[in-house]
Amino acid sequence: MTVGVVGDSVMISALPGLQAEADRRGWLFVNGAHRACPVGYEPLFLLDGTPAPGQCDGIKSLHFQLMVARPDVIVWLDINSRWARKDSAGTLLQPGTQAWKDELYPEWTMVLDRFLAAGARVVVVMPPLRSQQAAGCKGVTSAARCREVQSQDAVIREATPEWFASVADRQGIYMIEVDSLLCPNGYPCPTRISGITVRETGYDQTHFTAAGAAWFAPHLFDRVLAALNVEPPPGQTG
Repeated sequence: MTVGVVGDSVMISALPGLQAEADRRGWLFVNGAHRACPVGYEPLFLLDGTPAPGQCDGIKSLHFQLMVARPDVIVWLDINSRWARKDSAGTLLQPGTQAWKDELYPEWTMVLDRFLAAGARVVVVMPPLRSQQAAGCKGVTSAARCREVQSQDAVIREATPEWFASVADRQGIYMIEVDSLLCPNGYPCPTRISGITVRETGYDQTHFTAAGAAWFAPHLFDRVLAALNVEPPPGQTG
């Protein structure tokens, strides 16, 4: 089986584990993710209208190379689309607003249709909760960062299933969740799981550690296979 991934730096941080696990299972693994870039191609902006971090001009080319590999399945995890966008008139659209959704959803759908037309099945990962601090951020250290992460989580976690519902009638698209792995009881997400520091702590709270990526990869792939109703060969489960 050939498996591709798309997404931003969260997916990038998981790559070492995903590549190693794909090798262990005898799969061909193809990366289509790029640090600081969304799955779509339109530029993103900070809340004040300045360009968001990241040079994403090469995303279309990266996706083209992914599709050339003819992946059987593409795993999609897009947290970076949480940033502001602009409409065709150049008006800044704040994350979570209906106008913002009206720009984002067609963009996601266009990319999805390209992947489906290339013969891939697409498994969308619900962006997981990330904050390792209490809900609402009251009385926590680094409260500003806590509020930032939890606000971003709220925006992208509302948008993703809403968009998915609008395209769920297409053949070959699936959704899975990983909250039950990474944050089973809601905020605060655990710092350590099974004795492993799975995600970076402190200011980050988002990206996988090397040990975390190795722990997460087999679980993610098992959930992908379950969504596709494919049984892994004996000895190839997490």
